[in-house]
Amino acid sequence: MVDPRATPLAKRADIHIQIRPGTDCALALGLLNVIIAEELYDADFVNNWTFGFDELKEQVRKYSPEVVERIAWVPAKAIRQFARMYATNKPAAITQGVSLDHCINGVQNSRAISILIAITGNLDILGGNIYNSPLRQASLRVKGRVSVDEAIGARYPIFSKFTGETTSMPVTDAIISGKPYPVKALIVQGCNPALTWPD
Repeated sequence: MVDPRATPLAKRADIHIQIRPGTDCALALGLLNVIIAEELYDADFVNNWTFGFDELKEQVRKYSPEVVERIAWVPAKAIRQFARMYATNKPAAITQGVSLDHCINGVQNSRAISILIAITGNLDILGGNIYNSPLRQASLRVKGRVSVDEAIGARYPIFSKFTGETTSMPVTDAIISGKPYPVKALIVQGCNPALTWPD
């Protein structure tokens, strides 16, 4: 369990990673570092369903458990133990709370955790992480309706195809600049943009 607080649930966990608040992404990258370096990833899944693995390997090399220890205040030994436990106990699932959205790196936190889920082969399996099916075009009731791909997938087509959504990262730019079109309304569920993106 990853939580800065020593909650009653954390006390029951086999491993409690008492992380420095706001360093979840660094922790996930440290876990990826160990899993890739020790070849604990699901090679079949990686070879058949992913691309960019060599680039990922190169990026996470910078996040050794010792480096992450200085960033996240979690002992390197605990990071290795946690990575090995997660990668070698399949199926395994990671449940994310809204606290990951409550910092400036919310999207990147979720992105790193999604990569962790995928390369360990815990994606779309019984007992692992299952994602919702994509949004159906028929459910969009928009005047002068455009296709889902046009509406939400043009800039990030792979993300959109996988999730049926688009990343929220360009929303703030669109609100400020009015491009590619003015934002007139925003429906927000499960997060607080005023808290997550205060600037």
